[in-house]
Amino acid sequence: MAYDSAGNAVTNDAVPGEWLFSESDYRYTRESGTVQNDATKAGTTADLALTKGELVGQPILKAGSQWEFATATEVTNADPIGDGGAEEWGFVISGEDEAAMAADDVSAVPWALLVRGPAIINQGQIPALDVYGGSIVVADYVTLCKKLGIAVINDPATTTLQVNQ
Repeated sequence: MAYDSAGNAVTNDAVPGEWLFSESDYRYTRESGTVQNDATKAGTTADLALTKGELVGQPILKAGSQWEFATATEVTNADPIGDGGAEEWGFVISGEDEAAMAADDVSAVPWALLVRGPAIINQGQIPALDVYGGSIVVADYVTLCKKLGIAVINDPATTTLQVNQ
């Protein structure tokens, strides 16, 4: 992540191990799938150029049988199946660089996707922006994670050691 002078995250630049702390069994928590750049969501940013660091933790939503990048607004209004809703949600764990992903293009190869818990992610590595440039509200992202059985904790930047004397 990159931050401005006020401490606000302004770019996404994470690696999978920084965002995803732990998962119970990847055979259960993950799926492999391609992700689409949906032209109806893209607006003026129809063509995307994404690096691996920008993909980590990006929210995705299933439309029919195809995963699509989700917007920050969709995250705020999420109604996932695991919470009694009707939407399938997940997050990109890792994917290949997509130097040019035109409107309605699908990723060239399947990516690793976190689609259910139990898992633990790092709140400090939640993407600041969706792939279309919308600001992700951390509280809404955390709520979505919890609905999917994914815990969110702060990055243990420091450790306190207590010793009995």
